[in-house]
Amino acid sequence: DQIVRFARWMLLPDDTQYGTWEKCAKEFEALSGRLDDGNPSPIGLVYVSARETKEIWQNHQVLAYGYREPDAETLELLIYDPNYPLRDDVLVRSRRVSIPAADPEQPLLSGLQSEQWVGDKRVKPVRGFFGMPYMPVEPPGDL
Repeated sequence: DQIVRFARWMLLPDDTQYGTWEKCAKEFEALSGRLDDGNPSPIGLVYVSARETKEIWQNHQVLAYGYREPDAETLELLIYDPNYPLRDDVLVRSRRVSIPAADPEQPLLSGLQSEQWVGDKRVKPVRGFFGMPYMPVEPPGDL
């Protein structure tokens, strides 16, 4: 259930092993494959932490339809956000970051620290994002 998934992500820290940043790097790997195949994908945006609020509805769902990598440190998910209708300049901009492993003998892990942007304006931090299931349904032919 996706509501439970949002709640679990709200409980996670950001910048540790098994935190939201590390999970985003893994989520992007799966998401980029779908986008490379031309399949837009709904994603959940986790804006808030359970330490701040229990209001799960402060998170959001958008549609990712592409991505770009302007440089080696930056990743941009192109999204349609229903809160900004008719805009094609909304994105989640992520910076690649290193995260220490729980075991100091292990190498650093990869993570994504993200923010949502509309045009050239930073709207808000995004603690994390994850792909959501979607099953297309053909509309009835008599519509």
